[in-house]
Amino acid sequence: MSDFKKDDGTLPDQFNVDKLRPIHPDAIAWWDETHRDCVVSDMGGMFQKQHLFPRDENGNYDEKGSYDDGAK
Repeated sequence: MSDFKKDDGTLPDQFNVDKLRPIHPDAIAWWDETHRDCVVSDMGGMFQKQHLFPRDENGNYDEKGSYDDGAK
């Protein structure tokens, strides 16, 4: 947490437990598959950011794996 401390030694509000709202379990999602494009709304909006993770030859997450060469 020391990387995020302000000059006065305090942490920003996004790390202040008293100022954070609880996360409802229905607001959390995860997938066991990968897809290039993800539609995150029922109105057809495409998400503009993509997070890539290194994977082994079987497509499983692997810190020492490689990234998809055809990634956008």
